[in-house]
Amino acid sequence: MAEAVDTSSCRNCGTALLGDYCHACGQKQFEEKERTFRHLIYQFFGASFFLENNFLKNIRDLLLRPGYLAKDYIMGRRKQHMVPFSLFLLINLLYFIFNPLSDLSLSLDEQRIQVYWPLIEEMVNHKLETNGQDFDAYAALYNSQSLSLSKSLVILNVPILAFFMYWFYSRKKYYYADHFVFSLYYMGFVMLLAIVMYALLLLFNFLFAWNLGGIFPLFFFGIIAIYTFVALRKFYEQNKVWSLMKTLLVIFGFLLTQFVYRIVMFFIVFWTT
Repeated sequence: MAEAVDTSSCRNCGTALLGDYCHACGQKQFEEKERTFRHLIYQFFGASFFLENNFLKNIRDLLLRPGYLAKDYIMGRRKQHMVPFSLFLLINLLYFIFNPLSDLSLSLDEQRIQVYWPLIEEMVNHKLETNGQDFDAYAALYNSQSLSLSKSLVILNVPILAFFMYWFYSRKKYYYADHFVFSLYYMGFVMLLAIVMYALLLLFNFLFAWNLGGIFPLFFFGIIAIYTFVALRKFYEQNKVWSLMKTLLVIFGFLLTQFVYRIVMFFIVFWTT
């Protein structure tokens, strides 16, 4: 039988309770039902993501109101929104399941055609000689590890992109953390857009036998370009001309981010295989 818990005093600081919340430390009055496994599951999935923080509303705002969530967060309007990291990690979980973007996970053969391959080729050859492996055997191990890690290390794009944002807006009075928050939401949108478009591709292929994979990149980057322009205008509060110019810079920065990410991912996978 479970031991009864005293609910007349605060379980956090021991102060006698005068209401539902402790007037000394602010903790909510403890209830016996909070010790059940059901409550634990509810707290994690329900309270944390869906009920307390309006998960679906945040997803809607992220998709349809570019720059709105990030702007609200740095301006201190946070009560009605999820913490940026929580939203990003939940989207990352969905991305982990569906994995719609193959560009974030390059096979070893795809790494061989990158411009930086001549700089790392000797490292790969040395590993093959040391381990007594042929290229195909090691490539299979590398590809499996790359696919696994790339889905969980997407967040590495965020600090890299935030660095470029900090550079592009160096004359504006923003902290690096502000650019980091913007980049969290931005990368969250990119992943969410990829998931939605991937689902639509599967749906059209199933219903109409349409293979739209060839035009996927065109629509994908077109939507990202429009989203970037609107998000920059909202977040950094610049006019249309400056926002358009910065959109081109940010998209260039996004592509550079992918380039740096691929190099970083190579070394992480290389050192763990």
